[in-house]
Amino acid sequence: MITQPKFRMWLRPDGVVQLVWAPRVTVALEDAIQATAAMAQLTGGRQSPLLVDARDIGLAGPHGRDGWHRCPTAAGACRTDSPGGL
Repeated sequence: MITQPKFRMWLRPDGVVQLVWAPRVTVALEDAIQATAAMAQLTGGRQSPLLVDARDIGLAGPHGRDGWHRCPTAAGACRTDSPGGL
C-alpha cells in the first residue's frame, strides 16, 4: 500500500490497482502525476486495470483529470459518482 496525504493506493490480489482519494481533496495535475508514479511503483511499470474511488473528492480540475491520459500504466478507469466531476 502507498499512502500519500491526498490518496491511498494498493494492488489487489486480482491485479487491479485501487486508488481512494481523501475526502474533500482538490485533485490537481501534480496530484495525478503523484498517483501515476505510485501506480507505476506498485505494478513495476506494467499496464494494469485501475479502479478509482472519487466519491468524496472536493474538486477535480481539468488538469487533474487530464493527468490520467498521460499514465502509461493505467489500462482503464472506472467512473464513480463525484460532485467534483471526475
